Amino acid sequence: MKMKNIVAMTMAATMVWNGTAVFGATGVKTAVLNDARISFNGGTLQTIQCYMIEGYNYIRARDVTNNLNMHVTQMQDENTGIVVQPNMAASSVRPTEKLTKQSAAVNVQKGWLVYDATPFEAECFCWIIVSISN
Repeated sequence: MKMKNIVAMTMAATMVWNGTAVFGATGVKTAVLNDARISFNGGTLQTIQCYMIEGYNYIRARDVTNNLNMHVTQMQDENTGIVVQPNMAASSVRPTEKLTKQSAAVNVQKGWLVYDATPFEAECFCWIIVSISN
């Protein structure tokens, strides 16, 4: 299998964070801060922060793309998702900020991972913001 296809499938799996079994399980869920041990291109194991939602680790795509020196941007249209350009260097290689929220209600939804102009459906989540009025 071509390396490009392997990386694309890995990115899709990362975006869904082992979520292929959870497609269709969208809606409000509880996310709990967790750590995952990952090796990039056969390198040493690293600890990456993530959120566990119903037994699946959701990892930030930027943690993966920075380690693989790939450029990533948020989609600029009405779609939810990211665009990864593997032949373009990462725009920032500084470490992503440390996650501090231990537990939260999140909305799990379908989104898109576009890798080298090929779209993949993926699962992602966003925080549910609760406003309290007087």
